[in-house]
Amino acid sequence: MPRVPFEYTAPPERATATRKRTIMMMDSLSHRPAHRLPVPLLGLIVVVALAGTLLPKAGAQNTVAVSPAGVLLQGDAGQTLNGTLRLDNPTSDDAAVTTSIQDFSYDSAGELTFHPAGSVAGSAASWVTVNPASSTVSARGNERIRYSVDIPADAEPGTHWAVVFFETGTANPPTAGDTLATFKVRIGCVLYVDVGKGSAAGKIAGIVGAGAKGDIQYQFAIQYLNSGNLVSLLNGRVDVRNSDGDTVVSIPISREVALPGSVRLLNANMVGPLPAGDYDALVILEPNNMNEEVAGEYPFHLDHALSAPPAPPATAGKNGASGTSGAAESGAGAANGGPP
Repeated sequence: MPRVPFEYTAPPERATATRKRTIMMMDSLSHRPAHRLPVPLLGLIVVVALAGTLLPKAGAQNTVAVSPAGVLLQGDAGQTLNGTLRLDNPTSDDAAVTTSIQDFSYDSAGELTFHPAGSVAGSAASWVTVNPASSTVSARGNERIRYSVDIPADAEPGTHWAVVFFETGTANPPTAGDTLATFKVRIGCVLYVDVGKGSAAGKIAGIVGAGAKGDIQYQFAIQYLNSGNLVSLLNGRVDVRNSDGDTVVSIPISREVALPGSVRLLNANMVGPLPAGDYDALVILEPNNMNEEVAGEYPFHLDHALSAPPAPPATAGKNGASGTSGAAESGAGAANGGPP
């Protein structure tokens, strides 16, 4: 999945700082890795089905794209912050767009839940105003949407957040013969607001690995505790070393968001071929707002060899010769993509 745009500029003192690393030996978590579908971190898309009777002819469903898909703002209590979002309509029909503002939260497994505005601790929903609140984006056109964030004078230091939803529908009513069952699409831009001088802190609270015999993957689940009051964008990797201390595979960890005071579950999958034996997994996380790397070490025993992934299907080469779509690499790898 391609990464969505996100507006953030690291302060100079953070961008040039040398990171330190503290390694902690980790105990296993009390549960197996959670299986979940990936959720876009900063660009949120929700599809709502409306009941109706399907007729033979189906009408087109309009949607728009919003950029950036996430914004991190910094300001002081009592300050007003302003910005602009862009809506693009790639379809051949005009799109009617209405806006709404909601709260959201993640549970420890990364499941996303939306809440009414002002109902979540840390909410910035009541601070946000969008202008215009409704508009029509012309076919193949775009529209600029202005927003303002009025930080209250008594706002607590730290990160506050909300999501601005843009709900689309067709600007032209359906005609006879069109479908009566439609889908409304909401696409969201997440606003994070850092108020005053916050505190960035966090640690790896636990690591567990699991892989059944015959599997081609070994799964790592990492619990990260954001103990500060600032939101953290987490990037990282898992370096797996054999008993000789050699790194046999480095697995990237996809970027995730850890809200203040929350525990976030991160996943990394390792694929074979890899022989049975004793290994150490060194998990290294790089929160965007900390000068130190956060690391944890997880020794584990692989009691069965990991099988290699299936070979790519054969394709016809030049002059009808049989070939493959690419050369298969030997050695273990990362199921969720290797480092660039």
